[in-house]
Amino acid sequence: MLSRKNVLMSAVLTFSLICGLSIMGCNRITNFWNASLLFKGSSSRSIQGMSTQKLYSVQSNDLCAAYHGAMSPNIKEELSRRGLVDNDQWVDINKNEVWKGMTYCQLFASLGKPSSAVIGDQFTEFHYSTGTYNFMNGELATYTDKKK
Repeated sequence: MLSRKNVLMSAVLTFSLICGLSIMGCNRITNFWNASLLFKGSSSRSIQGMSTQKLYSVQSNDLCAAYHGAMSPNIKEELSRRGLVDNDQWVDINKNEVWKGMTYCQLFASLGKPSSAVIGDQFTEFHYSTGTYNFMNGELATYTDKKK
């Protein structure tokens, strides 16, 4: 069993490593743990059962991810009202399609929540069992899709 001193020393060394990598510009590594910040609210299942009025208060990323799988008309209406998904994109989203230039929200609506993410200042990478999706400045730039 580790002593309190060893646990504290391990935490200090880990923090020092993270700070050092951040100073060197390795923010892809240091921001890996911030992926959970993308989703802050209720579970997708509880969002899918909300009334139209309650959907107004749901954070956009949570709302987009909740659309995946259920394809709730209320969620679709709210996403359209917020201008997060254009009318001509719904057919592709409903088929779980991905395209260059799509936004985070459109990806989450199409594929759901990612299994993990690496978040940088301008670069973000989302990992799914179906592939890896790389965003530059909020738009999908490149991806590898294991389905195809």
